[in-house]
Amino acid sequence: MEAMKIACVQMNCAMGERDANLAKIIRYSQEAAADGVSIICFPELSITGSLYEGAYNLAETIPGPSSEALGPVARRHNITIIAGTCERGKDGVVYNSLVLAFPDGRIERFRKLYIPEGEYPFFRQGAEVPVFQIPGCTFAVSVCADLNFAELYKLMAVKGAEVIFNANGGGRRATYGELLPVELQAASMRDDRASYENFLKFFSVTNAVYYFMCNQVGYSTHPTLRGKWFPGIALVANPGGEIIASSDDPREEAMITVQLDPALFAEKRQRLAFALRKRRSDILEELARLS
Repeated sequence: MEAMKIACVQMNCAMGERDANLAKIIRYSQEAAADGVSIICFPELSITGSLYEGAYNLAETIPGPSSEALGPVARRHNITIIAGTCERGKDGVVYNSLVLAFPDGRIERFRKLYIPEGEYPFFRQGAEVPVFQIPGCTFAVSVCADLNFAELYKLMAVKGAEVIFNANGGGRRATYGELLPVELQAASMRDDRASYENFLKFFSVTNAVYYFMCNQVGYSTHPTLRGKWFPGIALVANPGGEIIASSDDPREEAMITVQLDPALFAEKRQRLAFALRKRRSDILEELARLS
């Protein structure tokens, strides 16, 4: 690991407005690159908006239209961009995916591994746990509900991940034109933040990784499709399990930036080496059998 800057963005993502969302993603990426950021992560479905019923009609291939827009930006500004979209596989199946555009021209993808019941009619689960590399950093990515599965992050750390991202899209269902009561919004922002902080503290300290998480902000609505309201939370935990950065206002878009500390990472990874090394295959096999 090298001392580099990494950013994540809590962002309002309009449903079905790919071009508008991509324009915003590109603008934030350019701003981040000007500040010396090497990797920037955006929320789940940040390119398409939080579509479910309309996912098939707006699904794209990877590589495809979005990577064609993001790839030149990544190359020109020497920044790795991670953003969420609805992906249509070669078999026609739709996945909740992340597209990754690298400065060297690579286009990669990650398919959400754990699909909640409410999403399963629209998306299928991925099957691969890739780890990605850029000069000075090895990282892995996940999407929203993936963060409920501790074994996933242990695997990522064992495969060499020093930084882990969770592109989140957790929110509350909202009918078009209907506003959630202020009290419900406040409770969601408070309770969800506390819950996400607990996840980040646990996964970062038990795997000795930097953990970045960013969610959508405000309303993502569509004239005919179900929309969502999002609590707008962006957080970063260091390998010691401390929350070291967070967005100031969960109601507004924001980008937060952290510089990695290689010395801290090396110290925490050395202390945790036994936990990453002494894994019990028999316990994992029993867990798999009971699934």
